[in-house]
Amino acid sequence: MQRTIKQHTKIYTTFLYMSIFLYLFLFPYTTYANTTPPECENIETTLSLSGAASGAADAAMGNSPVSANESVLCAPVPRIKIPGLSFTSTTDYESLVERDGEGEIIAYYIPFLGQYLSAIYRYTIALAGVVCIFLLIFSGIQWTLYGASADNVDAAKERIQHAITGLILITSSYTILYTIDPNLVEFKSLKVRTVEKYPILSIDSITETLVPFNASSGNNNVPDYKQFDVAWGNERYGSAANCTTIAEAGCGPTSLAMIFSAYGVSTTPNQTAAFIGQSAEYGRSCNNGTNIGRALSRLDERPEWADFLYNNVTKDEALQLLQQGKPIIMHCRNCTGTAGTPEAPISRTYGGHYIVLTGLDQNGNVTVNDPGGTNGRRAIRVMSPEQLINSANLWYVYRPNYNRQVGTDTNQTSSNPEQNCSDC
Repeated sequence: MQRTIKQHTKIYTTFLYMSIFLYLFLFPYTTYANTTPPECENIETTLSLSGAASGAADAAMGNSPVSANESVLCAPVPRIKIPGLSFTSTTDYESLVERDGEGEIIAYYIPFLGQYLSAIYRYTIALAGVVCIFLLIFSGIQWTLYGASADNVDAAKERIQHAITGLILITSSYTILYTIDPNLVEFKSLKVRTVEKYPILSIDSITETLVPFNASSGNNNVPDYKQFDVAWGNERYGSAANCTTIAEAGCGPTSLAMIFSAYGVSTTPNQTAAFIGQSAEYGRSCNNGTNIGRALSRLDERPEWADFLYNNVTKDEALQLLQQGKPIIMHCRNCTGTAGTPEAPISRTYGGHYIVLTGLDQNGNVTVNDPGGTNGRRAIRVMSPEQLINSANLWYVYRPNYNRQVGTDTNQTSSNPEQNCSDC
């Protein structure tokens, strides 16, 4: 009879334990499972593009520009919500981002997983404490009701000892860790760095009036071709029907024609434009600029240009070559130079443009042949060495063993009055 009572007691005890654990673990789910998720909150995004370049890129890819209010971080709504769980509000985005010295967002902090795990940790500790207290109560009742049975009393005593030990370990471990450092009982936020941004730059559209232009001699005898010369400006630059003209976007082939002519191969911008404009593989992506690197890689397809070599050089290497009178093609990105006349200089900035650096003047400044502006007015004449930014593509294109005549003229202007008129 005593053995049967003991067996039944163990069965009832096990069943009771299971019922308590199931209820405690399922309580959060049954309470919050049908909760309607709140509306997602927004956080400031740095993914938006602006300007004509971004619009062209989005249109080409079939995408819509990212809105400044587009949500990039949203607090989750877990199916099993732990009591006491509270996520950081994403409306206070400054607490969730890291900025650099210029105020740009360089990283996002995502605290939600850490906060969820912390809530589980605290809930588990509380649950373990409840279980220990329940065991103390249950063992006390068992000791009282079954005091005549030595086995039940011993089992109750042992269970009470284990419950007290567990309760001490639970409370002391949390208290010690929290006292040392509160962060020891928390989980750090995930830190996700943003991708370094590189602006999408297209070649600036040139809107100069088409005029006849006898290529004046720039510094070091580099012909100063203009992309809006009436001789070729109206020709389409590219094979597709929607391609713009050389006047609007032909600064790349015009600059390359200057280099070829400076090394004794008489070449005009419409000849280089016809070559580059065959396809994107040759460097021309209609309405998205010119890739001179691709054009240079295929020069061996044209016998008159096949002996030219090229190197992509650094700013310091370019300055050394310019000191020797060797011209450089520069893909200018957000660069600024000095236009106007020496008596009335003005500043001009291009977002994306090809120019030819022809040498150094007596003041150590870089002289420029600018295919996108008229001499004496809107064309960049000179740039300081500091204005040659390392982010620009600098191409040294040359003919080996060619003895090029180097002069000392400094961006002479033509005697043609139309060339220097105020409306050009």
